[in-house]
Amino acid sequence: MNNIGSVKHVFASSNTCNGFISLGDLFITQDNTRKIYLLKGVSDTAKSNLMKRIGQSLIDDGIDVEYHHCCLEPSIIKCLYIPCIEMLIINTTLPDPILPTVINLDEYLDHDKLISNKEAIIACNDIVTRCFQKSQFYLQGAGALYKTYVYTTEPSINEVAKLQYENFIIRNISQIVADNKTIGKTRTLFSYAITSEGIIDNVHTIIGKTKNIYLIKENLTCNSKQLMNRLKNLFIERGHTIECYMSPIDTTKIEDIIVPTLSLAFTASNPFRKPKIFPTDIYDFTNCINHEILETVELGAEKDFKLMQILLDKSYSALSNTKRHKETLDSYYTNAIDFSKVDEVYENIYNKIKMLCNAAIR
Repeated sequence: MNNIGSVKHVFASSNTCNGFISLGDLFITQDNTRKIYLLKGVSDTAKSNLMKRIGQSLIDDGIDVEYHHCCLEPSIIKCLYIPCIEMLIINTTLPDPILPTVINLDEYLDHDKLISNKEAIIACNDIVTRCFQKSQFYLQGAGALYKTYVYTTEPSINEVAKLQYENFIIRNISQIVADNKTIGKTRTLFSYAITSEGIIDNVHTIIGKTKNIYLIKENLTCNSKQLMNRLKNLFIERGHTIECYMSPIDTTKIEDIIVPTLSLAFTASNPFRKPKIFPTDIYDFTNCINHEILETVELGAEKDFKLMQILLDKSYSALSNTKRHKETLDSYYTNAIDFSKVDEVYENIYNKIKMLCNAAIR
C-alpha cells in the first residue's frame, strides 16, 4: 500500500450544557464492531500514546483510521477505530453484553513509586474532581441563558416562511435520495466539543472528500433543528446508513449529517461554530426572521447572550484548570510505567491489525 490513509477526528463524548454526555454506547455495538481491545490502566497518557502509535503506523500503511478525542484534553485519544475491519481499541467502559480483549497496562506499573506519592495523588485527584464540577456548574448556567435567549427571540421567526423553506429543501433532497426499500441506521457522535481549549471543531475531517456539501447558515433564533430531524428521517426511511453529529450546546440538535453512500453532507454554521469547508450549496435560515419584531426583543436577549458567553469562557477556564491538574495526576502513573512492556503490546496489537487489514483489502 503506497497511499497514506485518511484520518477522521471525532468526539464520542463532550462537556455540554446538560452535563457530561457520552454517546459511546450508541456507537459501540456488535453490529458495527467485530473486534474490541479494551485498554485498562490509570495513565490516560500511556493509553493514548499507544493508540496514536498504532494509528499512525496504520495511516502510513495506507489504512484509514478514526480517532475519538478526549473532550477535556483534545490531544488525548480515547478510542481508535479501524473501519475496514470494524475494529476498536478503546480505554473506557463498554456497554453490556460486549466482551472485549482486555489489556491492562497497570500490570506494568512500579507500585513502589506510586506508594511514595500516595498523598499527593489523593490530593491531586480531589482538585481534579472539584475543578471539573465547577466547569459543569458554569455550563449549566450557560445552558439556561441559551434557552432564555431562544425563548425571548422566538416570536421573530416567520414560521410560515421557515416551513416553506424547509419543505423546499426536503423536496430537492428527496429527488436525489434513492429508496433502498429497507430501514437505514444512524451513527451518533459529536463533531465538535466543549473542551479545555474552548470549542474544538473537527467537522472538516469528517466531511473530508464528500462531493456534495450543503452549508446551513443559521442563528440561535431561527435554526435548522427541525430540518435536520426531517432529513435524518428521510435518509433512514429510505434505507441509508448515516452519521449524525450532535450539538454540545443543545444536545437534542443535530449539527451535521453525513451520508457516505451518497457522498452527501449537511453542516450548520452558527455563532458557536464556523465549519472550515467549501460548500457546494448554501441554505440560509437567517432570511426567515422578521427583523422588525427581532428589534423589539433583541436588546434584552443580547445581554443574555453576552452573559452566556461569559459563562462559557469561565467553563473553558475551569476545564483548563482540570486539565492542568489531571496532567499532574497522570504524570505520577506515567512515570511509574515500564514502557518496554508497552512497546511489546504495541507490536502485538499492530501486527494482528495489519494482518487483518491486509486480508480485508485483498
